[in-house]
Amino acid sequence: MFPRTRCSSTLWTRCSSALRPRTLAHAFLRYANVTVCPLPRSFRFLLVGSRLLRSCDIGRKLELFTPILSSFDQILLFMKRNSRALPSNLESIKPNIALPRQCGLTVRVIAQLCLHNLWILKLKPGRLRDSPLFSQVVFAAASNTQEKVAATLEFLKSTLGCCQSEVSTAVSKMPTIQGMSEECLLSQIQFLTKEVGLEPQHIVEKPILLTFSLEKCLVPRHRVMKVLQAKGLLSSNMSFCSFVIFGEEKFKLRYIDCHEDSVPGLRMLMP
Repeated sequence: MFPRTRCSSTLWTRCSSALRPRTLAHAFLRYANVTVCPLPRSFRFLLVGSRLLRSCDIGRKLELFTPILSSFDQILLFMKRNSRALPSNLESIKPNIALPRQCGLTVRVIAQLCLHNLWILKLKPGRLRDSPLFSQVVFAAASNTQEKVAATLEFLKSTLGCCQSEVSTAVSKMPTIQGMSEECLLSQIQFLTKEVGLEPQHIVEKPILLTFSLEKCLVPRHRVMKVLQAKGLLSSNMSFCSFVIFGEEKFKLRYIDCHEDSVPGLRMLMP
């Protein structure tokens, strides 16, 4: 036996206080019949650096999410991603967990919603049902398999060179991306990076750019933008996202109609 010094006692106390709630949580998972992986991988749960796992109410959090996230890997992923984002008042998010069930979504789909769209859980009760984005999320989640969602995230991660959490956040902001083909996404990304000159990080922060039609919106508006900037009629600091986000009528009124006399043929650049 090694002699027990003051430093070793302090270290043991810290380790004990950090691992105790995780050990109890791991025991809870086994008691709840969650599919827990063999012991060597189970140590990941005990050692994962997550504030959520160090909190005293870890049992209540697991009790709430275990019926939805029924596998060890899903629970571990959820804990890692959302350790700092979950509200302390768990009662406030229960109605938002119940709503997808009332919409007829399966447990698998609800699990995907929790993993990739945390804002659903954090929105104030009562506002979620009236949120237009919630309808898009539900449709996208119900229309895509778990494999399709994972493939889309992996494609965006490798194409844009961003981390998993960044592309997950981007998709949660704009869930309709999940329904787009990889070929379509690749065309959008290549145009935005090579022709417009945007950095991949900017696309991740503004995922709405990926939802605009390449032929009907992005390409023609980029042409208009370059012409107006060349004529000194548009600031060179104007961001492309701000330029394309206008609706069709408002865009034509603001950038086409008022400059048509100064720039002959400007209207011809639009579809």
